[in-house]
Amino acid sequence: MGKNFTIAMNEGGGVNHKSATFMKTLWGDNSLFRIALLGGVIVNNHGLRFVDEAELCKRTMYNSEPLIREGGKFYSVVDQSTLDILKTMTLDQYTQKYLKTKVTAPMFVMAFANQILKNVDQDIKKAESEGWCWQADTLEELEQKSHLTNLSKEIQHYNQMCQQGEDTELFKDPNFLNPINKGPFYVIENDFSGWVTQGGIKTNGVCCALNKFNQVINGLFIAGADGDFWGVPYLVGGTANGFSLASGYIAGTQCYQRALDKE
Repeated sequence: MGKNFTIAMNEGGGVNHKSATFMKTLWGDNSLFRIALLGGVIVNNHGLRFVDEAELCKRTMYNSEPLIREGGKFYSVVDQSTLDILKTMTLDQYTQKYLKTKVTAPMFVMAFANQILKNVDQDIKKAESEGWCWQADTLEELEQKSHLTNLSKEIQHYNQMCQQGEDTELFKDPNFLNPINKGPFYVIENDFSGWVTQGGIKTNGVCCALNKFNQVINGLFIAGADGDFWGVPYLVGGTANGFSLASGYIAGTQCYQRALDKE
């Protein structure tokens, strides 16, 4: 396998296989999945931050290899004050007013910029019943419910950095440093899922599959989402489609040429 992977964020935020609306990613799914898009706190299954969340908001499909190594899941942490705001204004208004950032990623603009999370209270109840959201009045209680050890201390440390206006751990954009300090507090569990053609079987520059010693496996060519190709991180619109088309063409022509060579 190659080393390059995408994240579950996609344009739609998080996903969770426990959710009844898992297959409705982007439209009609649970609004809690949007929280992962908004540059708040994201932790691993030990309750520790591990990625610059602001980048995940600004670019929405930004790849971050640490995400794939965090046990298959990541967790959004949010407080009641943020949820109350999101019930009254669009996501675009929220990012501009509270994060001093206008998100221009095309899918965010097309699908979510004008969304108001007015059904978030019902969505919380649904997610809790499905087992992928936890709420508590204190961070200590939330840590116990979610089994995310270190969560309480990690959020307290994060709040201190917010007060100081500097993320000395992951160097997050100061505009995104909003404390989590008004309960109830919530943890939202997100699963990974890959949506673009990055990550998969290792290949060389002409789509030949490679073994663990980086040697060509004769007669085996890789194309599309099965291949570990070249564009990392995912920053240029259309790259995924470009990989699918180009890798298919390259793999096909290589296969044809090698067949001719054997003749």
